[in-house]
Order: sequence, then C-alpha cells, then structure tokens
Amino acid sequence: MQRAILTTNRLVDNESKRRAHSINDETAPRRNSASKKKRVQEIHDVIDYLDVEEARRYLPAGGKTYCNIYAHDFAHLCGVYIPRVWWDKDALQDISSGKTVSEKYGKTVYEQNANSLHDWFEDYGSDFNWKKEKQIMDLQARADRGSVCIIVARRKNRKRSGHISAVAPRSEDYASNKWPVESQAGSINYQYHIKRNAWWAKSKFDSFSFWHHD
Repeated sequence: MQRAILTTNRLVDNESKRRAHSINDETAPRRNSASKKKRVQEIHDVIDYLDVEEARRYLPAGGKTYCNIYAHDFAHLCGVYIPRVWWDKDALQDISSGKTVSEKYGKTVYEQNANSLHDWFEDYGSDFNWKKEKQIMDLQARADRGSVCIIVARRKNRKRSGHISAVAPRSEDYASNKWPVESQAGSINYQYHIKRNAWWAKSKFDSFSFWHHD
C-alpha cells in the first residue's frame, strides 16, 4: 500500500486548523541517536520541548482535548509516525487499486482523533514498524531503553473522545514498578505522571492496546 505520511503544511493554511500541521521547528530536539542511553535522554528532551502543561497547542478548550495532537508531535520529534490526517475509506480503496489520489483536506484525508488512532494502529501500525506489546510494564521497560511507547484506548461511544498517551522513560523523580510513567494531553495535561490505575481498562472504553517503536 502507498504510505500516506501526510504531515506537510499544504494540507491546511488557516489559523483555526493550525493543529493539523506538524511541528516544523528545525531547532526542536530529536530522538536520533544509535545509543539507547542517549535515546532515553532525547525522549526526555522532546517531552521538555513540547511542554504539554503550558503550551497553548494542547490546552483543552470548548470541550475539546488534544491527546491525539500531542501523541503525533511526540512521535514526530522522536522520528516515528503517528498520523494527524489519514485517508478515508474510498481513497484507500482507490489507492489499493493502483489509482493516484490527491491529498485533499476534508475530502480524501481527515484528522484522526484518539478513537481513529486506535483503529489505525490495529490496521496500519505494523506497516510503519509499530509492534504491539501485551503487558504494560513490558511497555515501560521498552521506554526505559529508548523506544517510543504508546497507550491508546477507544471509547464505546464513538461520539466521545478516546485517549492516547505516551509512556516516558522512568527517572529519579518518576518511577514505579507497577504503573507506567505517562506523558499526555487531555482534560488535564501532564508532562510526567503516574496515574496508578489502569485507565485504559475502564468500562467507558471497548478496546485498548499498547505499542512500541524501536
């Protein structure tokens, strides 16, 4: 399948849809070292740069939250792919049949919320080298070795927001042997936080999964 990494600014150009853009700051930190130890530090540098607790880009407003955008930005600066926009079903069918499809915002590609990202990981994650992890603390262990790690849960009521968060490497200030260290946007934004509950297994969600990218 043609890979649709649609992160260019040509998709939208007005202020109200600015969040559809990827961060294009060339001075932003990146996770690009071959050393696992350095990759851990680079992940922390990315989290510090994104500054989710203060950055206007992620502040909840008007009943909307932006966990999906934070997850995309985090992955983008860590050198892996989580889509902000993705093809609709008709466009995917045309692509699969060999047709060339133009990237038209709101027509052939649409922004992805957390519910949509849950399904995207299941359907396309492996195409972008994401691998599923079964146990949450195994996912944490991978983050501690410099992998990009994600928790994503789909809401039963598709009209309500699901949730997606990043698992950050443990540190002296944030560490647990039972619960992951998470970094997220949402109704409350956390640069680092240990929630000490399996929020993804709550009854309001009908499915969840853990993913890592080395």
